Amino acid sequence: MNAFQIEARRWFSQSQAELAVVRTLRAAQHDATSCFFAQQTNEPQTNK
Repeated sequence: MNAFQIEARRWFSQSQAELAVVRTLRAAQHDATSCFFAQQTNEPQTNK
């Protein structure tokens, strides 16, 4: 696996974790916070 593929997998894994947080917050009816995290999940992950 090349460096690009490794980084892509890392980004995808992080996005999956953030999406799990969104789903948990949404299920707990924390709508505003879940929207914030959903937006963050969609941002480029340049500083993670």
